[in-house]
Amino acid sequence: QPGMGKTHLARAVAAEAEQRHTGGGVRYRSAESFTNEFMAALRARKTGEFKQHYRRGCKLLVVENVQFLASKSATQLEFFHTVQHVLDAGGRVVLTGDCKPKDMKELDGNLRSQLASGFLVELEAPDAQVRRAILSAKAAHGGVRIPPECLDLLVECVRGSVRDLESVLIQLVTTAALLKHPIDIALTRSAI
Repeated sequence: QPGMGKTHLARAVAAEAEQRHTGGGVRYRSAESFTNEFMAALRARKTGEFKQHYRRGCKLLVVENVQFLASKSATQLEFFHTVQHVLDAGGRVVLTGDCKPKDMKELDGNLRSQLASGFLVELEAPDAQVRRAILSAKAAHGGVRIPPECLDLLVECVRGSVRDLESVLIQLVTTAALLKHPIDIALTRSAI
């Protein structure tokens, strides 16, 4: 699902790996960027350079939103071989997507099988404790103090993704600033 923190986690994994492997070896892209780069390499007849960039010395390949590869058969084939090459060379691969590989029906069966053969984690919507921590951290980062009773109401009423939490918090803080009104229960209810 969108807004659950996949990009945040993928970027954190890539950043940590870059700190550990200061000599390079980390490749981080969205599936859309991978596709665009591959198509440009095909047009320019530079697929060899493309393959070297993603395969040679790659210790970690991080690709986001693999569902973007659906119905792109040439890119799927190249992606399949790139992932296999990185794994065969002892590297690691981290992928994100909006659903499980088995549910990506428009992906080639071999690619779907390859993606499903790894360790899979499904991110769930944050629970009340995590929602409270996220809202508190976001408010503090913006220099905003949310009264405890208002924070309780937000945690109780907003149960979606991290983006949903951020959206309501932005609505609340912006409304308070525009109206020059302190954040209180009534304003919090109207933001929700």
